[in-house]
Amino acid sequence: MARSSISTMWAIGRFERAADFVARVRDIGFDEIELNHQVSESMLQEYRALQKDGSVKVSSVHAPCPKWQPALPAPPPELSALDETSRIAAIGLIKRTIDTAVDLRARAVVVHCGRVEIDLELERTLRQLHAKGQTASEEYRQARASLMAARDAARRAHVQATLASLAEVAGYAAARNIWLGLENRYHYYEIPLPNEVRLFLDSLDNSTVFYWHDVGHAHNLAALDLVSPEDWLPGLRDDLRGMHLHDAIGLDDHRVAGAGEVDFAALRRQVPPRALLICEFDESSSEEDVKLGYNYLKQMGYF
Repeated sequence: MARSSISTMWAIGRFERAADFVARVRDIGFDEIELNHQVSESMLQEYRALQKDGSVKVSSVHAPCPKWQPALPAPPPELSALDETSRIAAIGLIKRTIDTAVDLRARAVVVHCGRVEIDLELERTLRQLHAKGQTASEEYRQARASLMAARDAARRAHVQATLASLAEVAGYAAARNIWLGLENRYHYYEIPLPNEVRLFLDSLDNSTVFYWHDVGHAHNLAALDLVSPEDWLPGLRDDLRGMHLHDAIGLDDHRVAGAGEVDFAALRRQVPPRALLICEFDESSSEEDVKLGYNYLKQMGYF
């Protein structure tokens, strides 16, 4: 069985000291932790000290780690950027995260591959219609078709930019014996969709670059009738090296496992033996809920 790991997502805003988070999740039963992209430089130093004295094992690191902290508020640069300065900056953030993973003796870095630049109002409209329960309406069908068409029309240049970025990052990771996990995303305009995962995996070093399946994100795009769950798994199972485990109700994800609509029994059959399994529960989850989620997955045979 896989070792159990939990993301520091649950720690953000809940624990002031890394040591307190580590002690709590160890008491619950977790073997390891994943550092997520909200870990600050100062908090990273605390986790580094805990790792070096043997108090914690780090399964994986979610890029960018330490977190992106520009002088002025701005989102992190994207591997898919058509602006070369932004794309190079994004590559630098992933390389820095790989260095973090090496230092912490983690096995993998989770990567967000970027996005296709389209009018965000297209997806916002679709989600608003979903929230109103209008998924069977003609307006919803038209909104869905418009979103899919806009993404398809603009995707090629961004996917090629992502592939070029990943090729450079993969070489850096391979030289340091770190796996790169390409994560499926929450928004339809983000990269990758299943066929794009296939392109990246077929084009890059298959001993370094793998698929990373986020259960809640897949559930979300299925709820919107945008991507079928079967397009992710089992089709990409042989290339799967890690999973973010969390439950979802409709478009609301990052709930503790067993508290939503995800069929974890069916999903368990798609988990290959080598996969890293990370519970990615959000900070609103109580400690009791986290215990319930952990025990639920353990009973289901994940850990």
